[in-house]
Amino acid sequence: MSSQVEFFCSAREERALWLFLESRGAVFRDVVCDASSDWLGIEDLMAPPWGEPCFLIAWARDYGDLVWHGERPVVDTATHAVLVASLSAQSRWGDSKPSDWVRALDTEHSPIVYLKRPGVLGGRRSPNSVLAPASRIDRVGLDYAAWVGRVVGWARRRGQIVHDYRTPSDVIHNPLSLLNTIYALPDVQESVATSPGNFVIMSS
Repeated sequence: MSSQVEFFCSAREERALWLFLESRGAVFRDVVCDASSDWLGIEDLMAPPWGEPCFLIAWARDYGDLVWHGERPVVDTATHAVLVASLSAQSRWGDSKPSDWVRALDTEHSPIVYLKRPGVLGGRRSPNSVLAPASRIDRVGLDYAAWVGRVVGWARRRGQIVHDYRTPSDVIHNPLSLLNTIYALPDVQESVATSPGNFVIMSS
């Protein structure tokens, strides 16, 4: 099973998470960069400004090399999760040229996480997310799986649940009636409580 966490946060807290990943050996790329771009540390990363959408890939290079699809991915029916992942990989491959580094990246076997910031949509802020895209992170590596647990745990330990399937929020805008577990980190907890109309629950 993949591992992820979604959370409302401030710009300061987003940067604190990125620095935490960097302190644990991660390097970063924006998905819009080209294949010749270097993997960078936070100080050298030209991420979009706060409020604008941002999609980074963080590579935990201490836990393995990146793996690339050398040819069109095949459909793997070992489990439902693996089937979905392999169909997704095929779709990405078909939508782009093999030289496109993001599309050709084998997310089932590479020690990476996605860092997404949807930005402000219709005046409302969507939650950030951290996602390990592999259907079974332990198959990428046990040390990598433990690293993912620490990264996801960083947000969960600091956050307060403001929406989930047990206690769905009736004040945060939720147009798709999603039941994702959403956290609010300390900087924005008061804002979520007092001005919930400024936030929206959307799929990341």
